[in-house]
Amino acid sequence: MLTVRKRLALVLMLAGCTHAPPPTPEVELPAIFAAPPNAQRDTLIVRVLTRHHRLPPPDSHLWRLAATIREQVDTVNARTGDDVDPLMIAGIIHVESGGDSLAVSHVGAVGLGQIMPKVWGGVFPQCGEDLRSLETGVCYTINVWRYYRGRFPEQPRRALLAYNGCRPAWPCAHQYPRWVMNARASTLAAEASTSLP
Repeated sequence: MLTVRKRLALVLMLAGCTHAPPPTPEVELPAIFAAPPNAQRDTLIVRVLTRHHRLPPPDSHLWRLAATIREQVDTVNARTGDDVDPLMIAGIIHVESGGDSLAVSHVGAVGLGQIMPKVWGGVFPQCGEDLRSLETGVCYTINVWRYYRGRFPEQPRRALLAYNGCRPAWPCAHQYPRWVMNARASTLAAEASTSLP
């Protein structure tokens, strides 16, 4: 049972009226990370997935997820000439499912990127059919993100809103893009500050 205070906090949060920390500024990838080795790239992806600067143990499923994201983004970029950012994909997965490939939302979205089977099921046959599998979930997340990024070029915030299915008047319109972009930007900012001489 929710107390009056908890109900009020929930209403304010859903209305977007709660105090939130200022958004972290977008940070470009430092030059030394332009083409980092795979282990370093995986570490950056894991940090976005966890939003913590303390890395999980080596046997954590997040390392396998990071390698899958990196490999599939590299494959898509090589095949299409696109420039999908693996840290953006990791940010989307972090916000959508927390890295849980078995996650199912109350509206029926499934897997890592919370893909709606009624909308996207079977659209990308190269990805496979089981949206709850690690590889298929990452593949669909990448391709759905590419679709919305193509619909809204040079507008990553609008593309993120479309990915999430959020309307501009809804409270999520202010929160969702900030959550995804901050997961990416704060990791890059922390990585850049530790790499300075």
